[in-house]
Amino acid sequence: MASGASRCETNCKIARSPLIYKGRIYHPYFKNIIIGGGLMALGEICSQSIKMYFCGPPNYGSGSGNNLCSACDQESSKKSWIHLITDTSNYNFNTIIRQSAIGSFQGFYQFIYYSWLDKVFSGVSMTVVAKKVVLDEVLIGPISLAIFFLYNGFCDTFTMAGAFQRCRQSFLPGYLSDLVYWPVLQTINFALVPPGYRVLYVIFFTSIWNTYLCFFSARMGRSGSGIESNQ
Repeated sequence: MASGASRCETNCKIARSPLIYKGRIYHPYFKNIIIGGGLMALGEICSQSIKMYFCGPPNYGSGSGNNLCSACDQESSKKSWIHLITDTSNYNFNTIIRQSAIGSFQGFYQFIYYSWLDKVFSGVSMTVVAKKVVLDEVLIGPISLAIFFLYNGFCDTFTMAGAFQRCRQSFLPGYLSDLVYWPVLQTINFALVPPGYRVLYVIFFTSIWNTYLCFFSARMGRSGSGIESNQ
């Protein structure tokens, strides 16, 4: 009994140690950061795989982020899509890391936001769910889109002017698409998904959504560069 009591006392002291205690407090942040980054990286890999299906492997020799969907050469055009997507040399790992970084950031701030939202609007009544969906589309939706387009615009052009130009070109069409995609998903989220899994649910569908945004952002980037070259 004495040894059991001493063991319990030792374990309690370990649990009260600053490192373990802080780990217990902050582990949801780390969990969502890791999951957000991983899912966004997976979404970008899927995005590049789909682009290879339609356009062939990207031309990474130019070093430009705007050539995400460049035409394939004669040799690569003869390769099957399965061969293309299984060849790691065809992937732009800089872009994958870039999207993983913004996914980690989204996992961090979305955990804070949805924790606050569940405290302010508790319950699953139709009124509460409707308030959450409206607030989500008015507040977090535009902010997330602006961050996404500014971030990718800056990474593609390495200038703030290019970042703001990308955001101006892409924000309104992207937000209109957002209004079609997210309200139904968020209604299901706020009505049926337990709060502990809310961020995971959002990040999963965000990775799918951002796969579309990658297509859209790359297309707007190419059209923008074409306009600049014509000028």
